[in-house]
Amino acid sequence: MRIIRWTISLVVIAVLAWFAARNWTPVTVNLVPPTQIVLPLPLLVFALLILGAVPPSLAHAFDKWRWQRRVRKAEAATSAKALELAELRGDRERQMPLDEAEAVLRARAQAAGAASGGDMPVQARSIALPPGA
Repeated sequence: MRIIRWTISLVVIAVLAWFAARNWTPVTVNLVPPTQIVLPLPLLVFALLILGAVPPSLAHAFDKWRWQRRVRKAEAATSAKALELAELRGDRERQMPLDEAEAVLRARAQAAGAASGGDMPVQARSIALPPGA
């Protein structure tokens, strides 16, 4: 597929180069009444093409930035609501990072009067975990 794309690109570039070479005639551009610029026609066409592509490119970049910001906000709100829902269900530990979950479960075990497991990880202790953990 890449070979086909490269071949087509090279053919288009060759045709454009041939067209530019055949039409390399000077063109006078009148800007402000006393100012005139003489440019080759292909150079003028290329400059106008670039100038025409800048505004839509800037608009696209701005829209992309705005949508990415909206997605980040939505993801943050979703994760906050997921934590809130997990807390309401009583299984917040499954939504937390492992270190936080260990600390919460250790505090729960100490509050219930169970012996602390020391440096043993939560998975190795015999503490009742919430259902589905």
